[in-house]
Amino acid sequence: MDRLDDDHPVFNCVYDLRGPMSRLQVPTSSFGTRTTIPTIHSPNCRPFSAAKAPEMHVHALLDDRRRMMILAIHNSDVSDCWEREGENELYFRRYSERIAYPLGINIIFYLMTH
Repeated sequence: MDRLDDDHPVFNCVYDLRGPMSRLQVPTSSFGTRTTIPTIHSPNCRPFSAAKAPEMHVHALLDDRRRMMILAIHNSDVSDCWEREGENELYFRRYSERIAYPLGINIIFYLMTH
């Protein structure tokens, strides 16, 4: 698998998400409540395997023509933003609208055009 850095076109083909990968890191939604939002620094929050790899990583499996076949996001629960957005409005506003939806749109657009 190839590691994708923030300068890979998947991070700026529609929305410009370039910058440190930590900006795209999302904690799991289960560490918040309806009136609070979790952060990667919340007390008792261990949404990632922070002891071994606290950074977010994005990897891709490419075919022999360098086309992306699989995209894997490590140490970020971006999928919580797609599947649980109705459970916590603050979480939705902070992570779904600002990070997960733009990243998902970029991924789909990139895969359909490359």
